[in-house]
Amino acid sequence: MAETLITTRKVKPYEVGLGFTRDLQGIAQEAWTAALDGIRDPDEIKRAFNPNDPVLVTEAQKQYKAFARHGRLIVAREGGYGPTIAYAMARNDVSPKGPDPLSLALRTGKRTLAVVHNHLDVVPIPLKIRNVVAWEKHVVAKPDAPKGMGTAVVKASLEEDFYPDQESAAYIDDENEQSREFFAGLGYKLDEKYVKPPVYRFGEENDPTTQRRYIAPVQVAIGRAAAILAELDVQVSTAQW
Repeated sequence: MAETLITTRKVKPYEVGLGFTRDLQGIAQEAWTAALDGIRDPDEIKRAFNPNDPVLVTEAQKQYKAFARHGRLIVAREGGYGPTIAYAMARNDVSPKGPDPLSLALRTGKRTLAVVHNHLDVVPIPLKIRNVVAWEKHVVAKPDAPKGMGTAVVKASLEEDFYPDQESAAYIDDENEQSREFFAGLGYKLDEKYVKPPVYRFGEENDPTTQRRYIAPVQVAIGRAAAILAELDVQVSTAQW
């Protein structure tokens, strides 16, 4: 089997323009349409991901820019040249479980602004706390992307800015079996304590979807990803383009 080269890079906030956003929305639309083939009509997918819908593009741009600024937005292409065909993004986020933030603020750690007794104050908050997870979101690749593309962008999104034993979380629709199998391969397991109301991702006129939370330590997800890429004979490099 010939070696496959995948090139990844971290996106800077100023790069997230409307054209860039439309490109990523197009990738997401193709990926979700393929993943939910026979489950959701393509027109339903367009209610969530559509590069030609100015409202969706504006909202997506805000989200992409926030992840690029406060976390890691990773894009990837096959080989050293060519268009972006996959992306993933991760950032620190407050988990629905874990100690109360105010009680955590009473412990030693880095100092940061926090709301205490209804006013802003500088209080000690530990940098490494249990209820801050590495939120893995929008791992998508074009249907015809080479094997390992999604794995490569997930690995790149978690390799920096997070602690090895920090919990990573992915929120997956029940109907998206492809995503469940993908994250299971990376060591993610169902968090049975997490319950979320139905999500009308594809418009209120269409059936809602049930979303569940899957978790894995960052170091486990990275290790599993590395093993998968090695088995597929995929080489991953980082570059600026």
